[in-house]
Amino acid sequence: MVAAGGGCSFGESGIAPPTNRIFLPGGVVADPEADFVYVVNSNSDLRFNAGTVVAVDIALAKLVRDCAEDPTAPACGTVSDPLLQSPRLMCTKTRFSRTEPVADNYCCVDMFDSNILNCNEPQFVQDDATIQIGSYGGPIQLQDFQRNGEAVRRIFVAVRAEPSITFADVTSLTDAAGTHVAMRCTGKHGAPAETLPKNAFCDENWRIRRPGGATPGALALPEEPHVLALDNQRQALFVGHLTVTDNSQVQGGGISAFDVCNPEQDYSSPVRFAGLAHNTFVPSTLSQAVAMLSMGSDQYPLPSPTVVYATSRYSTAVSGMVFLREPASDNADCNADAPRDLTLVPGDHFFSSAFLPNGNDVRGILFYQAKLPDGTKLPRAFVLHRNDADTVANPAGLVLLDRSPLPDGTFSDDPLAILQVCNGPTAMQMHNFGRGDRIFITCYDDGQIYVVDPDALTIAATVDVGVGPTSLVFSPRQPGIAYVASFVNSHLSLIDFRPGSPTENRVIMRIGLPHGFGE
Repeated sequence: MVAAGGGCSFGESGIAPPTNRIFLPGGVVADPEADFVYVVNSNSDLRFNAGTVVAVDIALAKLVRDCAEDPTAPACGTVSDPLLQSPRLMCTKTRFSRTEPVADNYCCVDMFDSNILNCNEPQFVQDDATIQIGSYGGPIQLQDFQRNGEAVRRIFVAVRAEPSITFADVTSLTDAAGTHVAMRCTGKHGAPAETLPKNAFCDENWRIRRPGGATPGALALPEEPHVLALDNQRQALFVGHLTVTDNSQVQGGGISAFDVCNPEQDYSSPVRFAGLAHNTFVPSTLSQAVAMLSMGSDQYPLPSPTVVYATSRYSTAVSGMVFLREPASDNADCNADAPRDLTLVPGDHFFSSAFLPNGNDVRGILFYQAKLPDGTKLPRAFVLHRNDADTVANPAGLVLLDRSPLPDGTFSDDPLAILQVCNGPTAMQMHNFGRGDRIFITCYDDGQIYVVDPDALTIAATVDVGVGPTSLVFSPRQPGIAYVASFVNSHLSLIDFRPGSPTENRVIMRIGLPHGFGE
């Protein structure tokens, strides 16, 4: 099928992207109000003329999975797929081609692991909600609010090809047929979903783009938006940028800020570029390539009101950024005609010194209070080092730092321990699924999820999810199940982390049949 004009990311004709598929996913986020996760399909191989964001029905996925285990359960009468009735069918192969005739509602038991149910994804993707975005879409964040009594989720996506920050409003409706969602990214903000075209390409009202001809250093969205962090309290979105070299000149890098204040209001420019910090790290060279953003912590006193922490691909520095001008604490300045000044400057700046003089490419920082047997709480931080390719001399590791305050108001930041982790770690997060706080590390190169006990600093579990996982989320609606986007294999893996489950720490389902890269 050929689409022209507004259906393309660069304005040219080409092959329109499928509306019911997961392909080269770059990010995933869970809906707090409905049983859906939203997946960013990056189109990084440029097979289509646009990427997409799709809504995946995880309630239906749970039903199909449960009925595959017990087809006699009362709820399973609503599942009409005969392939799910006992006895379950075994997959005939380990990998499937996109071009072979497989029914949209096809599911089968994995040949290698009978705990895994492999399912074709169209049955779970609400294709009439799919929107089109530019190519090379990646990280996604979600803002939750109310507008005129209606729950609205605004999603933000970093799109590298344009570059832009593209956003859309998501609403849900529950009726006799179940729960459905609508995504809006064309026309007037807040327009009723029924008046908007389906599967539209997000228009300029819903994209904050770097203007054509902008010079390096211009006060505009830099090149290479790479990571996102959302500050719900201050209603601000922060974007970390990689660096690129053009004509021997470094471009991009640093952190840009967006004013996303008062989304409840229906006004013409609800998302606005609001600040740029070029000199995030010292020295100000390629180290400005921001690899990860982590929100500041209120678990213990800080020497300054740290808003967000940035780490770099080319430095061991961790830069705790603060506002150049602190916005009003009650967001009283949200209704100003001009965007708020949300420019960031370095504040709580330190180095993760465990691997010095090497050990660059830091992919995240988490703050934690270690608990001693007597109840004493000690301020700590975990720093994730991806490091270089020479894993023998300089392995990837999780470094534990002492964040005890010193008399001069700074922190100790002495390394206390190092835990060697998987190859190619790209992200980490903290979550409690019933066994206490755990750190989940996404391992792109090894195709694994590492689960770390932060108190014992031991690896509690490793889960094989297939090559190229990009992101992991937990839905508050199903807190013991993780959803992992696999870039290389173009599917979602569902991991069971429920304590005591017979499949605890195992992949139990794939939404998207196993494919090879590019399939």
